Amino acid sequence: MFFGGRVPNGGTVILWRSAQLTILLYAVALLLNTLTYAEWTWELWKLPWQFDHRQLKTDVSKTVKWLGPIFAAVYVALYARFASQWSYLAGVYNQIRQTLVTWNKFDNNHMNLWKAGFIEDAIDLHLDTKSMFSSYISRLVEDSGVRVRFIAIADNGAERLAELQRRLDK
Repeated sequence: MFFGGRVPNGGTVILWRSAQLTILLYAVALLLNTLTYAEWTWELWKLPWQFDHRQLKTDVSKTVKWLGPIFAAVYVALYARFASQWSYLAGVYNQIRQTLVTWNKFDNNHMNLWKAGFIEDAIDLHLDTKSMFSSYISRLVEDSGVRVRFIAIADNGAERLAELQRRLDK
């Protein structure tokens, strides 16, 4: 989100996003808490923009304990989402590998389509440059059959493949 570039999904990204969302949610909660006692006017340009700094300091000191539970809830939610995405992609990888090992007469067109779909899923889930997937994806994009299928099925396939290749070469 604020890393200045595309980074693979993982623990550091989750920690950073959790901190950002915690600050945002805390600010909203603090504002809502303040609105419970602020003097309101129906003229929108006179909303309580002139707030009392001493009151804000008091409000923050009373509500700072909200930061821990907010951070924990956000972190758990984001980590659960990441774990689900990682588990899904690892499952697809394992299914592809199992099929290659156990199926003697498979259709290369369908297998290439499946591999191209795996690459697209990895890109969409920001897991394409994770070390455990990147080496396999690098081998897949070298296969001309997979490349052709990816370009055919993926939205902006040629551009996405070129961008993927650039990131994998780093």
